[in-house]
Formats: sequence, C-alpha cells, structure tokens
Amino acid sequence: MNFIPLSIRAIVRNSFSTVIVRGTFGFSRIIIFMILAKMYGASYFGLYSLILIIIEIAKVFSDFGVDVVSIRRFAADSKNIHSILDSILGVKITGAAIGSLLTMCLYAVFYHDTYGLLLLAIGCLSVFTSLLLNAFVSYYQTKLLMEKIINAHLIGYGCYLALSVIAVLYNASLAVLIGIIPLSEGIILFLLLRRYQIRMPVRIKFNWPFAGKLLKESIYVGISGLAVVIYLRLDNIMISRLLDLKSVGQYAFAYRLIEPFLLLFTSFGISLYASLAALSLSTTVYDRLLQAKKPLIGMLIIACIGILVYIFVVRPLVPIFSPEYDTSADVLLILCFVLLFRALNTQLTAILNSMEKFRIVSGITFINLAASVVLNYFLISIYGIIGAAMAVLGTDIINSFMQAGSLIYYHRKNK
Repeated sequence: MNFIPLSIRAIVRNSFSTVIVRGTFGFSRIIIFMILAKMYGASYFGLYSLILIIIEIAKVFSDFGVDVVSIRRFAADSKNIHSILDSILGVKITGAAIGSLLTMCLYAVFYHDTYGLLLLAIGCLSVFTSLLLNAFVSYYQTKLLMEKIINAHLIGYGCYLALSVIAVLYNASLAVLIGIIPLSEGIILFLLLRRYQIRMPVRIKFNWPFAGKLLKESIYVGISGLAVVIYLRLDNIMISRLLDLKSVGQYAFAYRLIEPFLLLFTSFGISLYASLAALSLSTTVYDRLLQAKKPLIGMLIIACIGILVYIFVVRPLVPIFSPEYDTSADVLLILCFVLLFRALNTQLTAILNSMEKFRIVSGITFINLAASVVLNYFLISIYGIIGAAMAVLGTDIINSFMQAGSLIYYHRKNK
C-alpha cells in the first residue's frame, strides 16, 4: 500500500524533474565559472559575472511576472491551454524586445564601457531564448510533466558545457563565452518545440487585449519579481560601484558555489506553487501548510546538509584553488547560512502566491529591497565583500519573519 498521497507524489516527481533540469544547469555553470575564475582572473571573471547578473535582471523585467501568472492561467483553463500558450509567446517576444533595449540603454548611461555594452548586447539574445523557453516550461510545470522535457534540457546544457570548455581551452574572448548561453538555450527551445508540435502546432499570437489582461494580473508579481532579483543581485552591483571588478569576481566566486542549492529550493517552490494554485481560494492556510509540510521540511534538511558541506569540505579548498580568492572563503562562510532562510522563503512565497496574495508579496519584497540597499551600502563600505555577504543574510532573515508573519495573520483571520 502506498501511504504517500497522489498529489504529494506528483509534486515530488515533478520537483525532482525540475531539480534535474535546474541542477544540471547549475552544476554546469559552476564548472564553467570555476574554470573561468582560474583561467581569466578575478577582474575578467568579475566583468563576466556582472554582465550575467544584468542579463538576469533584464529577463525578470522583460517577463514581468508572466511566468507565475501563466501557471495559474494554464491550471484554471486547461481546455484552452494551447491557445493561451500561443498568446503568451507573443507577450514574451514583445517583452524581451522592450527589456533588452532598455537594459542596454541603462548600461550605457551608468557604466560608459563599450566592451561591456558589446557583451551585454550579445547576452541579451538570451532574454529572447530564455523567455520563450520558460513559457513551455510553465506549460509542462502546470501539467506536472517536467520529466517529459528532461532530455531536451540535458542535451542543451551538455552543449553549453562542452562548447564553453572548448572556448576556454582556445582562450576565446568573453563575447564568445557569453554567446554560448543563448545558443545552448536555443537548442533546448528547438527540441521543446519539436516535442510540443507532435500534438499541437505553435501559432504565436500578438493578442493585445489578452496581453493587457495578463499584464494587469501580473503587475504585482512582476514588480515583486523585479524587486526580488534586484535585491538578490544588488550586492554584486553595489560592489561594482563601491569597489572594483576584481572584488566582484571574488564575491561572485563564493556566491556561485552556493547557487545550485538556491536553484534546488526555487525548483521545489515552483512545483509547490503549481500544485497549490489548483486549490480553491477558500482553502485555509492550515490546509495549504499541511500540503507543503513535507517539501518544506525536506528543503530545510537539505539546507542544513549544505551548510555542513560548505563549512567543512568546500571552504577549506577555496584558498588551495587560487590564492587570488582567499577572501572568497570568508564570504562563503557567511553565505552558506543563507541556504537555511532561502529554503524557507521560497516555499513560503509559493504558499502566499497560491493564495493570490500578490500585493502582500510585493510589499514584503519592497521592504526587502529597501533593507538590502541600506545594509549593502553601509556594510560594503565598512567590511567590503564580507559586508555584502552579511547584507544578504540579514535581508533573508527579515524576509523570513515577514512572510511567516503574513501567513500567521491570514491563519488567525480565517479562523
């Protein structure tokens, strides 16, 4: 007899499929980042990391919460799911074009760096490939069928890893290395298109009334998502403004080491949201927490294991890797404790989003952003990149208290 409920088994199966997809990409990137950090030095690695962070922010701005809202749209109207996907693809292309143009203009104003602008222009191709790819991922997430698209992702990430290693071996420029990212995403997108079109042709629709309604629904999620990615990456940006690119590289080296765990927590959060989104809005906070209990406890256990691994295994190896990254070991010691709070926060956000408390999430996010700005400015000024790590930990602790407090409030309110 199977004692695990069918809904929980579906979440776990879908989550592990998502973890394989995101984890493979995360570990592939870590391998490439470590090679780049060793071969190119902290300054060039800092520039590379900074460009990738700006592209990441551009992706969130261009999507503007559509991914989150589309999962609810797909779940609520499964009969018209293919038509909805066609319209969402049109919204994604438009958003990518606007976001890419605005990002390059802002970079030119703030950094006055021609080479960096060239790298950013190449990287912005990833905004298009990533947004379109995520539309299909949201479709498969909603249907809890992520295992169906694992192979496509593994092939794409395998190409990313192989091409990046070859590029490094031939001492290729950063422009080539950044160009490999949209190329590998394009391969995954092509494979997903082929799979999807076996059953249904793709007809991209620029449905402006639909786009208006979708963006109206997603505005709070979009603003919240943009604020989230800014405060999560604000440390790197402020280091680039207050210190230098070498410091960005040293800090980014430590941050990238913990990133696979962060991707893992996000993956489970997305799958949990996809499952909870199908529940009625009248479902109580207590019942939602019961359904989220096992994934949440599992994530916290994994976070604790990760902390021990980073403290006793990874951290002692950092100075051996390269003396240039000695300070990164101290940054890693602080950042590893972020895992515990990030594991909690991603699951709590999934619960609040499933309740359509988008305004609350947005409000919490902006408080986090304000706290991050203040903490980063003062702590980086005093402690350098170690201060940036302290600011990240402090912001995540604040986030945990506010989200938990919100759920307690709604639980008591609906008693």
